[in-house]
Amino acid sequence: MAIDRVGQKVRCVMSFGIETSTGETAAGCPTEGTVYTVGGFEAVHHPVAIDGVTHLSAPGIHLGEIRGICCLKCARPMSWPIVGFAPVDERETDISEIVRKALDVPAPKVLDPV
Repeated sequence: MAIDRVGQKVRCVMSFGIETSTGETAAGCPTEGTVYTVGGFEAVHHPVAIDGVTHLSAPGIHLGEIRGICCLKCARPMSWPIVGFAPVDERETDISEIVRKALDVPAPKVLDPV
């Protein structure tokens, strides 16, 4: 499953330690283990360190629950690196049951031995 639509639920799988202009860790950053809603897609527009490697740009997402945090370098709303999130499986129904009911297929019969 991929992160590919607005409204999709995602779980934060990495820690985001964003520093403020005073060098403190910013409040309101995504926290590991928390579920968020994808609010949009936009490339991360500033260098990002992912697993010890600095990337000049990376695919990113906006989170519906986190608003009002802006990049200190460009004053644009923060987009968070998509690699820091995993999709949450929201399906609760086994599709085989739906298909069987739609096709009106009876359950298999067990034959008596002759």
